[in-house]
Amino acid sequence: MTILLGTYHALPEDNRKLVLLSAICNEPMTVTQFKNLLIQLGWRSTKDRGLYQGFDNAVRAQVVSAGIWVNKDIRIQTRSAAIELTVG
Repeated sequence: MTILLGTYHALPEDNRKLVLLSAICNEPMTVTQFKNLLIQLGWRSTKDRGLYQGFDNAVRAQVVSAGIWVNKDIRIQTRSAAIELTVG
């Protein structure tokens, strides 16, 4: 758990926001579904742009390779241990 917490905190701030949102939703989502949710919420990036604008497959791959998200078919979902770190 401590390793995962360190990994989470090592992510850029915008990516931590993405992890938080996916942990709250706790549902597998495609990149398009996730972007649409970000648009609806109006979340902003650290560069004061729509957070959805910086979310792409490269960001997804970074968070997956960090072990925080898992790929389920073409969808992403937060690992249950990461949900405890971000929400609990």
